[in-house]
Amino acid sequence: MALVKDVYVLTREFPKEELYGLVSQMRTAAVSIPSNLAEGAARNGAKEFVQFLGVAKGSLSELETQLLISAELGYLGREDAIFGKLEEVSRLIAGLQKSLRTGTSARAASQSLNHSITQSPNYLITQSPNHSITQSRHDAVPIALLS
Repeated sequence: MALVKDVYVLTREFPKEELYGLVSQMRTAAVSIPSNLAEGAARNGAKEFVQFLGVAKGSLSELETQLLISAELGYLGREDAIFGKLEEVSRLIAGLQKSLRTGTSARAASQSLNHSITQSPNYLITQSPNHSITQSRHDAVPIALLS
């Protein structure tokens, strides 16, 4: 959810005429990413989870496009840190998709993804304070992506 927060903070500086246009679309796409991760984790099995991961990745692509448009309009620079964050989130979601498609349980995939995040040079996504993953299905989504 750190990416969502970053989008909200970034778009506060956009011109007022973009509030109901680009700003609204960017915020909606950003919120959609962790929302789809949570919904997919609550579904009945890995196959549905993978489907929702695809939807989350689609929202991530929408957000990237909107950020590129924002850069073209001069609202931010193409070297803004948020672009690196998008790449990191995309990589993490793709890794989770691959793990689930190859038969890794949602729990094991989540643990692997959380380990990847702690090895990341920059904490683009935060972990829960106790770094735990429980056995409930709602926690099958990587806590690091939702915290």
